[in-house]
Amino acid sequence: MTATLLHTSSREAEARLAIARVAAAGRVQADRLRAERERAAMVEASRRYVDSHGQAFAVDAWDVDYCFICGRCTDHLGEHTPEQIAAWKAGR
Repeated sequence: MTATLLHTSSREAEARLAIARVAAAGRVQADRLRAERERAAMVEASRRYVDSHGQAFAVDAWDVDYCFICGRCTDHLGEHTPEQIAAWKAGR
């Protein structure tokens, strides 16, 4: 069995560290962009929900918290008739 001694200069160590930093920065950026895409999708889903039901929900919690039709801050989905929702849409 032979042992091999490996010599590492500070330049080599700095180069490896620089490569590792670039790789880490790429992973951080990819994670940030993924989170931004997910958030944008949730915001778009919220807008579609308001358009179809007249009620808004918190994007982060997905809880219904405001009704634009009657102004109440409660979850009462299904209490408004399609005619009430259509009238609200027409009046926007």
